[in-house]
Amino acid sequence: MTKPIDSVWELPDHSRVKHEILRAYLDRWMPILSSKFERVIFVDGFAGPGVYKNGEPGSPLIAINALMDFTTKMGLRIPMRFVFLEADGDRYLTLKAVTDELRLELPEYVQLFVENAPFEDEATGLLDNIGSGGSGHLAPSLWFIDPFGYTGFPMKLIRRISKHPSSEVFINFMSGYVNRFKTKEGQQNAMNQLFGRDVGDELQDVSIDGCVSMYRRELLQQTDFRYCLHFAIAQRQKQGESWYHMVFATKHPKGFEKMKEAMWKTDPDGGFRYRARDSESGQLLLFDGPDCEVLRRRLQSHFQGKCVRVEDLEAFVVEETLFLVKHLRKPVLDPLEAAGEIEVIGRTRKNSYKGCQIRFPTQPRRG
Repeated sequence: MTKPIDSVWELPDHSRVKHEILRAYLDRWMPILSSKFERVIFVDGFAGPGVYKNGEPGSPLIAINALMDFTTKMGLRIPMRFVFLEADGDRYLTLKAVTDELRLELPEYVQLFVENAPFEDEATGLLDNIGSGGSGHLAPSLWFIDPFGYTGFPMKLIRRISKHPSSEVFINFMSGYVNRFKTKEGQQNAMNQLFGRDVGDELQDVSIDGCVSMYRRELLQQTDFRYCLHFAIAQRQKQGESWYHMVFATKHPKGFEKMKEAMWKTDPDGGFRYRARDSESGQLLLFDGPDCEVLRRRLQSHFQGKCVRVEDLEAFVVEETLFLVKHLRKPVLDPLEAAGEIEVIGRTRKNSYKGCQIRFPTQPRRG
């Protein structure tokens, strides 16, 4: 997406998809954190004007609405801090006007901070203050990082965010732009900051998918995040396709699972489709329906010759694949058992795998 000239612009379809995923994740994120922590934080690093030309909500309003809908439904009082950062002066003024109106409707336990500042500068200051403030840790937080390009969110900043126990990042990694400018003169420093090290000529022959895979690898190696999910939004254009990869990183398997649920829930719209590449097999998965053959092959390869608990299989699906637990039993285990390709040990109830162990043969019979 080309950076808009106007301070408010029409909502692009790829942003609509992105916002649907954000809202679907927030609907899962807030109930979990509100049951465990006294306060949560949402940081929107490139907040924009807050609304689009035809009145559709931007990410700041989506986040506020998600909280208020949840608290109203559950009858809860959740102290929530929203930090909205926008460096462009005109967009900031629109954002401030929109959020000032909202302040009158928000309960006293919800705080809004709206700043006309670059994300990197303000986030660095926030983290510095926490480090010198005594507690040393940030409250559980989700950092939504949605730039127009590939600068302003260096890996060193993502690394600092990851040091806090319950922080997560959801990044719009503009892989198409990275791929286009990766070898352009004058962009070497920007690429080094993005990837967190001197990448030299490594990007020279790397594809769009290769760029985001490399970013994911560096993120997991250089930060404290343990789980990283990335998937693509393809926008069909007259001269081909432009690509945007959404990258989510967390230290907690539950957050990883909930983001996958949000991803699978969101329906591709019109000229867009999701494509995610399984990190182990490299195979593309289309999110208009699960290709459970990919999951079957992963399980057979990983657990070949082993006898494992069903609970361990479920943990593997959640933590190591793009699939959900619901994709395991009927779509995968039932057909494997019917074909005699697994042995179910310890079954006490018909058609149930609860409490069972699964034995995988040394050599799968097919595939």
